[in-house]
Amino acid sequence: MISVSHLSHQYETQGESVEVLKDLNFSLSEGAAATVTGPSGSGKTTFLNILGAMLSPTQGEVKIGGKDISSFSEEEATHFRNRHLGFVFQQHHLLPQLTVMENLLVPRLAGGWEESEKSTRERAHELLDYVNLSHRMDHQPSELSGGEKQRTAVARALMNQPKVLLADEPTGALDEETGAKVTELLLKVQREHAVTLVVVTHDMKLAEKVGGIFQM
Repeated sequence: MISVSHLSHQYETQGESVEVLKDLNFSLSEGAAATVTGPSGSGKTTFLNILGAMLSPTQGEVKIGGKDISSFSEEEATHFRNRHLGFVFQQHHLLPQLTVMENLLVPRLAGGWEESEKSTRERAHELLDYVNLSHRMDHQPSELSGGEKQRTAVARALMNQPKVLLADEPTGALDEETGAKVTELLLKVQREHAVTLVVVTHDMKLAEKVGGIFQM
């Protein structure tokens, strides 16, 4: 599902080139899970942003589902993200002015999917049931606990039925008990939805639960 060959990336800052990734190779089969670990500043988030078609690498090839996303235009990358990828971040990035239900509807409506509003809402209801948040669907993010916000983010990430789920420090802002529950939810999603899961973290407990550890 994911194939990365000789990936390198440099940032230009104050007239200097800063090399973040150098000749990186990575592969992951469909439906598998992997963890990318390493200290702060090692390039973990940069790598995930490249996998998420949010950043073009300086050199190398990145293929997801056989498509070379490293050569995409901005428009192609946007379409690919909406149709094939799901994202869960350390900070949930829920829209504060919207309810839980409305936050789930945003990625589906934004992508120009051709389906009825009824079908979209039915899928959102199913996902909220899946993450045990149906009773919170009319609440705004400010009325949720940290764990509930992250479970909402997981449900939103699944709204467009992605083939790949990318998680950047998904438990970093949570206490240990709540983080463990979110980890179990991500693994449940990977197993039951046949999603290819890549988790970036410096938390070795999380890494050991997910498995497939790659060290930056």
